[in-house]
Amino acid sequence: MLLRLLYVFLLIPVWAFSQSAYQAEKIIFSEEVVSDVVFATLKKDNYLYIATQRGLYMYDGYVFVKNRSIIGGINSIFADDSAIYLFENETGLMSIGNIFSEKKVLQHVVYTDSDPDNDHFENVYKDRFGNIWCSDLHYIKYFNPQNGDSARFNVIREGRIMEMHNNYFPVKDGLLIISNIGIFLWNERPDTALEKISAAAITSSAFYDGKIYVSDNAAVYEFSVAERQLKKMNFHLPYLRLVQGIEDGTPLIAYDWNSVYELDPATQSQRLIFTSEETVNHVFYDRQAGIYWVSTQNGLVKLIRKREIIKTIDLPAPHETVTTILETGKDTLWFSDENGNVIRKTGDAVRHFKINEPVNKLSAGENRLLAGTETGVYSLNMNDKNPVFEKIIPTPYKTVKALEEGNRIWAMPETGRIRVYDAVTYREIENYIKNEADFFAENFFHDIILNHGKVWIAGWAPKDYGIFFFNGETECLETIHNAENEPLFVADYFNRVYTIKDDTLVFSAIAGWNMVSGDGKITGSLWTEMYENVYNNNIQGIAQDDAGNVWFGCAEGLYCYHPASDKMFRVSRRDGLASNNLVFGFMMNAENRLYFATEREVQEIDLKTLINIQPIEGLDITGIKMNNGPMTPYLNGKIEVSEKSAQQIDVYFSAFHFAEKYKIRYRFRFDNDDWTDLRDEPRLSLVKPAPGNYTISIEAYDILNENNRKELTLPLRILPAFYQTFWFYLLIAAFLFALFYMFYRYRISQVIKLERVRARIAADLHDDIGSTLSSISLISEMAGYQDKEAALASALSKINVNSRDVLNAMDDIIWSVNPKNDSLESLTVRLREYAMPICEARNIACIMKVDDAVYSIKLSMDERRNIYLIIKEAINNAVKYSGCRNLTVALLKKPELEITVHDDGCGFDTSLPTSRNGLENIKRRAEQIGAKLLIRSEIDKGTGIVLRTGIV
Repeated sequence: MLLRLLYVFLLIPVWAFSQSAYQAEKIIFSEEVVSDVVFATLKKDNYLYIATQRGLYMYDGYVFVKNRSIIGGINSIFADDSAIYLFENETGLMSIGNIFSEKKVLQHVVYTDSDPDNDHFENVYKDRFGNIWCSDLHYIKYFNPQNGDSARFNVIREGRIMEMHNNYFPVKDGLLIISNIGIFLWNERPDTALEKISAAAITSSAFYDGKIYVSDNAAVYEFSVAERQLKKMNFHLPYLRLVQGIEDGTPLIAYDWNSVYELDPATQSQRLIFTSEETVNHVFYDRQAGIYWVSTQNGLVKLIRKREIIKTIDLPAPHETVTTILETGKDTLWFSDENGNVIRKTGDAVRHFKINEPVNKLSAGENRLLAGTETGVYSLNMNDKNPVFEKIIPTPYKTVKALEEGNRIWAMPETGRIRVYDAVTYREIENYIKNEADFFAENFFHDIILNHGKVWIAGWAPKDYGIFFFNGETECLETIHNAENEPLFVADYFNRVYTIKDDTLVFSAIAGWNMVSGDGKITGSLWTEMYENVYNNNIQGIAQDDAGNVWFGCAEGLYCYHPASDKMFRVSRRDGLASNNLVFGFMMNAENRLYFATEREVQEIDLKTLINIQPIEGLDITGIKMNNGPMTPYLNGKIEVSEKSAQQIDVYFSAFHFAEKYKIRYRFRFDNDDWTDLRDEPRLSLVKPAPGNYTISIEAYDILNENNRKELTLPLRILPAFYQTFWFYLLIAAFLFALFYMFYRYRISQVIKLERVRARIAADLHDDIGSTLSSISLISEMAGYQDKEAALASALSKINVNSRDVLNAMDDIIWSVNPKNDSLESLTVRLREYAMPICEARNIACIMKVDDAVYSIKLSMDERRNIYLIIKEAINNAVKYSGCRNLTVALLKKPELEITVHDDGCGFDTSLPTSRNGLENIKRRAEQIGAKLLIRSEIDKGTGIVLRTGIV
């Protein structure tokens, strides 16, 4: 229950707890609102609509949204469940469904004729029959957009022009119209004229507590419809206008040009509750929020009727700053100060006691009250009819606090030995606490308490930690310092100790507090330095309420720690405290009444008065902004946008707590992820969200009441860009396949063309050059037979030899370019045809070894040509120069193609330079096809050439 208090502190201005029980807050318009002149307000679908001099706005408690189609001044506005009806200057009578709707003009103003009665549609109202009522300069009229019915009632004689002020009240079978022209009754039949039942010039009216009250420019009246009579009331407020829609149990409110009043019809008394420096144009009562919205010439004011939360307890003089507050029995409170004053307050009865020396702290035993003083312990029997304080134990030191524990009384000094006395004889029990003298000399003691028969002390232990308890087994005071508790101590200096729920002890300290179980285990720690709004770390009075919140006082105000949210809230003078200095008396009773003292006053917070607060009844999305553009409506219960257009999505929402929005927090999560806190800003910003389908949960919750919450879900679909879709990928795959296929076909066609060119070249070389060289050879041969001269015969013989060499070379070229020969089988045949004849001519045995596996190897033209010429050169060199008797040519697959040519001839020294071009040509051709060439030769042992091609 106590959780419900804090939202009030966040709202209340400095003067909130004055005699006036109303809080006024001026609404700060955003840049969206281009005019400060507010004519009227109303509520529709939980949103506040604001009619201004420059258009219509919607307000959800946080942001303002403008209707883009309405830009003129709005002189009159009305709303029902289906639409908003209004009169816009320069346009006419119109309706809109919501703030995002385009306006629908029902009747245009006509400024182009001489008729003044089609230029105005003032005092708009829609009755239960669907008729939209309004007025102009001479007529009260209605128009029914559903059936087309309309009627005009002339209420002002010709030649006279007046601005009318009309209010409408539904009555049986018709409508009561109250205006400054008179009071009229209309029957629901279309052909019925207005019946004027009073000539009184009424400026405003209100239905309240079953009666109709009206006002003119001079007085307030009670109007009887049955008797058609006005009964003047004793309110002395001229130019008063009554606020409509006030519910029973809420004070009747009225306003004039600059002020707002609370009226009591029963006593006919009035009370000023708000004064404005600006002219008041209209006051609207928001039943749902309990707010009076005051429209002025310079902005909008929120006026809230509040209850007094912090009360000041009247104590009789004389008394100084109260240092102890104690409760004994129901409604019995005790207060003491350092001047020896002790005050008992039971209900409204107050009694004053005086001790002739300063009183430090009070404590209560079973039947008596104990007071620690400068010279000892005083006792008061609370069962006596006329109790008095008597000194029972004189002490040689200042007693900070006395404690009754069974049949013993502890008298605790600030420093020095703590003495224990018999509670009957008041004699000291010698050596009851067996700690050494050094223990009492080193440590300081500030507070003492009894918890389940065990004595606990809060103090300062410079060499240890200042939480002590009396161990009955060792008969010593001991600290709870151990390895388990070591990292949990917030300080070594503790100020006070209290028992909270579950019999846990809480020790306030400089820097925070520790919670300690009855067996000495630290169960909770809080360091105040972790909270930036805690302005003083010297924690004094401390207590815990039934909801688990920890309240504490310090020199900078009253604080409440809310464990569920891990938030700290501060209460200060601006919230109603008499002073921010709360280091004195402090106490919370079993009924969650919090009492505390400042240097000026003793105050009380009755938390039971905060039970009936407004629950969160709704949570809706106000609108969506895409890429910082204008706000648009949330349609169809989902958001669906493409990734390209969703660079930033801002979702605005509200719980419509206009009066208590500062106690509302918001958070969101994607699917079932962890919640992300939005604090008090109801806006979710999504920057470049990835494509996909999401379910976003948005929650509004009361930070002080976990059960007061609402949640909505927001389906979000981010459509991927066209280049991220499956169909795009499929299209790209098809395109690449088509491109590859086209390239493949192109490559095949090029290969075919190349082979055709090679075949044609081979054919041309064979047919043209080959035939020509053959004819030369034949002619030269014939010439040799015919001419017997030796010189000519020798020349012709050389021609014959050279032409045959050319013919052979040409034959090799033709063979190498012919695509039919692109196989190792063709190569081996060619090599065999070349090697066998020349070896036979020199009596050289030629052996060719060919693996069957090499025949499957396919060679390119360059590879075949160079391999052929390398082997041919190697064979030719072996035949001409080696003098060998045997020559071996091997083509092997290892798994690459490896070719060896080996002879058993004379060999040569491979390290010596040579002038022959054959070896250089072999090396060059090997490099051209990326092959490795190895030449092994020794004198008289032959020569071996190995060609490792890398071709598989």
